[in-house]
Amino acid sequence: MKNMIVALIIVTGSAVWGQVIKSAETCGECHHRNFVQWQQSSHSGSATDPLYQAVLNTLPPESERRTRCSRCHEPVRHLDIPATLAKDIAKEGVTCDMCHAVNWRESSRHHYVLGPENVKYGPYEDAVPSVHEHEYSQALSSSSACISCHHDVGTESLITCSTESEYKNSSFYKAGVTCQDCHMPKRAGKSAELGKWRQNIYSHVFYGGSTPRMLYDCATLNGELKFRDNNTVLSLSVTNQSVGHALPTGSPLRAVYLKITATSEQDSVLWSNYKTNSLNEDPDALFMRVLSDEQGNAPCIPTQARQSSLITGCSRTKRGSSSMSSPILWWTAFRPHCFIAHSHRLCRISLTLILRIRY
Repeated sequence: MKNMIVALIIVTGSAVWGQVIKSAETCGECHHRNFVQWQQSSHSGSATDPLYQAVLNTLPPESERRTRCSRCHEPVRHLDIPATLAKDIAKEGVTCDMCHAVNWRESSRHHYVLGPENVKYGPYEDAVPSVHEHEYSQALSSSSACISCHHDVGTESLITCSTESEYKNSSFYKAGVTCQDCHMPKRAGKSAELGKWRQNIYSHVFYGGSTPRMLYDCATLNGELKFRDNNTVLSLSVTNQSVGHALPTGSPLRAVYLKITATSEQDSVLWSNYKTNSLNEDPDALFMRVLSDEQGNAPCIPTQARQSSLITGCSRTKRGSSSMSSPILWWTAFRPHCFIAHSHRLCRISLTLILRIRY
């Protein structure tokens, strides 16, 4: 019998993934300054935020609402990549590759399309990277990529975040002011250690409502003080000064309070519009979107919400077209705020706008 050689050939197969999603730490090896700034931002903590995690835990694992939340808080989970890789990087929230590895021309609000292998997208047409390929993305210097997440309208009665429509109805949008112009201000420097020196490097801190510098001149207070008999009547209005959308905007867990206090020459409080809870004591001085559950109980957490509405006394409007304006939450004393003060006595009135990010 002739010798017979049997060769057993085992072919193993695996999916070939065009774009390799990497940790932000890897990007930071070359883009160090951007990485450090991103670490300070809310984007880097969107997946691990304790409030987000607490709200997420109230939802069934495979529910549509849970998916809708994670699509923006943990967007890497919704990319066409291996599940194990997505799980590892998802904890980085809105990580570098979520913006720079996605082909925004082919992506939509609910579907992210990755670019070709080793291609990263950026806002500069003349970039010449040394580690990966580069393709210019107009979306990264416009508002289109931002509003893919910063807008969430579940139904006509349940609006949780309407930043996109607020912005598009503002004169900021009509004047060509983008999200990046305010939230990613440009500076001179390099986007990569070996990169070109530029005058227009975008900040990656992503300044927002939690950043004090964004709040310094965001609104103006205008008031009229009148004396009637022994009563002092104060009428006030709050005007959006420099915000290209509603104030506040985004999460319904954000609110702006107007605190009014009148004190005597001896610093004793003569009157204040509320002591502890503006929602109960003076709703006209509170700007927020209120979520209510099926029984109409309000406020409630987003996962229990079935309806949303502006707080009583609030509306959305915009100023004259002759100046930079936007839809705003505004407040006017429909019932004048009164406190008793003898006409011969002096009092000092303190006005404070307070932004509260969460309940």
